[in-house]
Amino acid sequence: MATETHVISTERALELATDRTRRRVLQYLIENGETGVRLEELIDVIVGGRPASDRARYANGEQLGIELLHVHLPKLAEAGVVDYDVRSATVRYYVTPRLEKLVRFVGDELP
Repeated sequence: MATETHVISTERALELATDRTRRRVLQYLIENGETGVRLEELIDVIVGGRPASDRARYANGEQLGIELLHVHLPKLAEAGVVDYDVRSATVRYYVTPRLEKLVRFVGDELP
C-alpha cells in the first residue's frame, strides 16, 4: 500500500508546530502514527515528556485528553495531517514532508 503524502503551506506548518503540545503530538505521530496510535498511548507519551512543572497538571491525563480532543487534534485534522477515529480512539498521521522538516528543526533547535 502506497503512503499518501499531504502538502500544506509553510504558514500552516508554522502555526501547527508553534504549540509545544501539538509539536510533541506530531513528533510522536511522525515516528509511530501512520498505522494509528491509541489516544491513551499518545497521552502517556506526552505526559512523560512534559516539564516537571506541568506533570502535576496532567497527572491523570484527563486534562490533556480534553485538550487533545477539543483543541489540538481538531486543528491537526483541519489541516489534513491527522485523522481521529472517535469510536476506536485512534489517531492516524498522514505523511506531510514540510511539516516533518519543521518539527524536526524546531525539536532540534528549540526543545
